[in-house]
Amino acid sequence: IAICEGDAELAAHFLASSLWQLAESEFEVGALDTAESHLRRAITLMRANADADDDLPRALNALATLHARAGHLGKAVEALEEAHARYAAAHGERPLECAQVRSDIATVLLRSDQFTEAAQVMEEALDVLREVAGTSHPAYARALHDFGRIQLDLGNVPRARACLEESTAAL
Repeated sequence: IAICEGDAELAAHFLASSLWQLAESEFEVGALDTAESHLRRAITLMRANADADDDLPRALNALATLHARAGHLGKAVEALEEAHARYAAAHGERPLECAQVRSDIATVLLRSDQFTEAAQVMEEALDVLREVAGTSHPAYARALHDFGRIQLDLGNVPRARACLEESTAAL
């Protein structure tokens, strides 16, 4: 890339960004294998350049979404766990991004019928979201709704109802 001449780090950043965009376009048309290939190349470049910003965790989150859509829930959880670890290392354990990733992990666990584990992870995410974003934040309402669904799957109807009513009131 001509504007990056002499700046390998900037060139790698632009290449990773382009690969990520290609991955998103392939994902949208259902070409999951091609999307994964582009996204993995982008993530490899980001890791090699030690991107200090939040691009790498966001790319890992995108990879998790791709894996979940393809039905590879174990791989989705692995990518989300790494994204969470990187957000936590950069920003501490309690930021909004960490809580949202934990909520995403719980959702994947729920899809793989790991209800007890999903409930535990979602409850942790809810605690952080409540503290960091407040009970009127859309991410809190979504996580509370998902926690209510988990409670239904666990057979805890009164708690599920309370969560679902509270999530509706938060919106």
